[in-house]
Amino acid sequence: MIQLSTVLTQLKQQRNSTMTNLFRILELKVLEPLLYLARPMFSTEEEYYAAVMNWRTRVRAVFGRTPTASPESSEREAEFYLRKISQKDVFLEYGCGSCGLAVHVINVLDKGNYVGCDISEGALTKGRSIVSENPSLEKKAPVLILFKDLAELSSKLGDRKFDWIVLNSVFTHLSEDKIIECLKFFKSILATNGVVVGDFSVPRLSAGSFSRRGIDYYYSIENILALAQKSNIYPKQIDGFDVNQSTVYESVIFEFRTNVGE
Repeated sequence: MIQLSTVLTQLKQQRNSTMTNLFRILELKVLEPLLYLARPMFSTEEEYYAAVMNWRTRVRAVFGRTPTASPESSEREAEFYLRKISQKDVFLEYGCGSCGLAVHVINVLDKGNYVGCDISEGALTKGRSIVSENPSLEKKAPVLILFKDLAELSSKLGDRKFDWIVLNSVFTHLSEDKIIECLKFFKSILATNGVVVGDFSVPRLSAGSFSRRGIDYYYSIENILALAQKSNIYPKQIDGFDVNQSTVYESVIFEFRTNVGE
C-alpha cells in the first residue's frame, strides 16, 4: 500500500513542475518579448541583459526560485571543477549569479581566492545572502563584484591574475563581438598556464549560428573556433559535465588557453 507521505511527495513534485512550467511560459512568451521590443532603449548589450536578469529575478522570486542556478542544480558542474582545482588556485567565475557553483568551490580554495562577478544586482544580492548565511563560506572571504561592463570589472579586479576563469551559461547569452571582447580580456588576466572554461549552445538542426530575442545565442563549432582565432586564444573542445540539453541544441564545453598544447 502506498504511504501517504509518498503520495504527498509526488503531489508536491507535480505542483513544483507545473509552477516551473508556468513561470517559464511567462518569461519566454510575455516578459522577454516585451523587453526585446524595448531593446533600442538600451545603449549596450550589458545594459539590456542586466534588465532581462532583473526581470527574471523578480518573476522567479514570485515562484520561489533563485535568480540563476541553485547550489543543487550546480552539483554536476561543481564535481567537474572540484576534480581539477587546487587550494592555491585563484578562481574567477564570470557571471556567478546567485552563487550556485560558488558554494561548492569557495571552501576548497585559500581565503580570498574565489572571485565572482555579475551584471545582475538581483542575482548577486541573492548570492551575497547565501554566502553571509554560511559561516564557513564567509570565513573564506570570497570577493563578489557587481559590474556594468568589462572596463569597470577590470578596474575592480586590479592587477589580479587567475588560474581559472569559468563561465557557466554565459557564452550562451553573448553576441559574437562580445565573446571576442571577453576572450581578449580574459587572456590579459590569465595566470601562466591559466585556463578559461565555458559552455556554448550548439544547434542540432542548423549548420549555422543564430540568436533569439537578443538573449539566447547558438553557435556552430566552426563559429566558436573562428571566434577564438579572432581573439588570438587557443580553443579545445573537452568532455566536462552535462548541462542543459534540448531538441534545439546541445551544450558543448570549450577550454581556452594562451598557448597551444598546454
